[in-house]
Amino acid sequence: IFRGGDSGAMSLATVPITQHGGCQIEYAKTGRSTCKGCKRSIEQDAMRVGEETKSDRHDGWDIGWYHLKCCNNDRGPEFASINELKGWEYLRWEDEVKIRKLLGNTIDDSVDQQRRKKESNAIWEVKDELSGVPAKALKEMLEANNINTNKVPTDRVIHKCADGMLWGKIGLCPECKGHTVAYNSIEYVCHGWASGFARCTWTGKEMKRYKWVIPADLKKRVKYIKSWEYPENHPKEYLPAEGEAAGNVEGKEKGGQKEKEKEEEEVMDDPNVPEDEIPAGQELYGMSIISAGSAKDVGMTRNELEKLVTSHGGEYVDDVDAATLMIAAESELTKKAKTKKVQQAIRKLPIFSIDFFNNLIERKEDGLKLRQNKVAEKFVLAPSKIHDEPIAKKYLKAHIEKEQKQAEEEQKKQVEEENRKRERTKKRAQPKPGTDILKIADNFPSKKADAEILVTFDDTCSLSLSLSLSLSLSL
Repeated sequence: IFRGGDSGAMSLATVPITQHGGCQIEYAKTGRSTCKGCKRSIEQDAMRVGEETKSDRHDGWDIGWYHLKCCNNDRGPEFASINELKGWEYLRWEDEVKIRKLLGNTIDDSVDQQRRKKESNAIWEVKDELSGVPAKALKEMLEANNINTNKVPTDRVIHKCADGMLWGKIGLCPECKGHTVAYNSIEYVCHGWASGFARCTWTGKEMKRYKWVIPADLKKRVKYIKSWEYPENHPKEYLPAEGEAAGNVEGKEKGGQKEKEKEEEEVMDDPNVPEDEIPAGQELYGMSIISAGSAKDVGMTRNELEKLVTSHGGEYVDDVDAATLMIAAESELTKKAKTKKVQQAIRKLPIFSIDFFNNLIERKEDGLKLRQNKVAEKFVLAPSKIHDEPIAKKYLKAHIEKEQKQAEEEQKKQVEEENRKRERTKKRAQPKPGTDILKIADNFPSKKADAEILVTFDDTCSLSLSLSLSLSLSL
């Protein structure tokens, strides 16, 4: 059981991240935001305070960003306690201390505060290392631990991975039974849903943790993860599969099948296994490519590049986190006012010129050898670099056949589901004249009066009978 300590005399109540209104605090993701107070730019990685206000332009909330020094005066929002800032629990320890001093508060030297300081320093040491790992790889790690990654910001993805690698996977929420509990150095908070329309509100000081799962292929691809060793107090027990935990034989069989598939995957991802012969039109297989720069600088339009990528077996994407490399003009990397996309790519991806791209698809000079990191690295545009993750997934026939089979099975399931929906919405056959459905019962009050029955069908396949006495019945 991993315990978050008691709060002591100091109030350490936390504000849910999902609650709107008020203020939040975070580290600036880029250097492009501007302080609404002094109108100057906020440097990347500097602390910034966001004031949430109801938007008058759309049905939602707007956030205005401020320097920390521009708050609590006539230029920015005011707050009397750090507890009023959503997300303060995720700050570095020295920054939390700095804010408390600015507000005239101090942190006592209690055992609980010493624990929080130790945990904060430990998790930020890991987070700083993980910040250089592509977000796509980190999301793979979260998904291997059944943690949702949909619409989760990159900084939260890094935090969740660092937390799990250090202290283990958090168990299921006692209330909603989901993999939705997070630890914020003070308490465990569930961010899941108790029902289809109500959020789970469970919080607690203690939660059982389990051994964190690191996919075998990540250990091979990412240098830092490869060298990672679990701390001595890391849990040794894995969270049981849901079916296996209940003694479900079918669950155990599925677990065995997954292990078998995992072993096959490891064999196919073995760096010592060479690629199969790559056929024409598959030169970019396993590559997810994003681009930056004007058509004049790159040498072709975005649409032209996208068509070339897909026609040679690759995938064109618009999200840096989903890409394995970028094609860009060198001028995009040297100019002072770099776009947000290029800034992110420099930190996470190798960036190549269009010449690298053309040589690969046309199989000129180094040709297909450019799919290998060791050969491709000499063509990387500075200051970007090739990280530990490969720029291309290996072309292996066994792997491709497996993917095709899975795609066919998924398509078959979709067709079957569509057919079931069609059957459910199929209209009923219209009743024949003279059948009982069109007769009025002998004991019906209007039997003695003249009555007519109007039969109508609507799109919901219901049958409506209307009598001349303005009485409606729905069958």
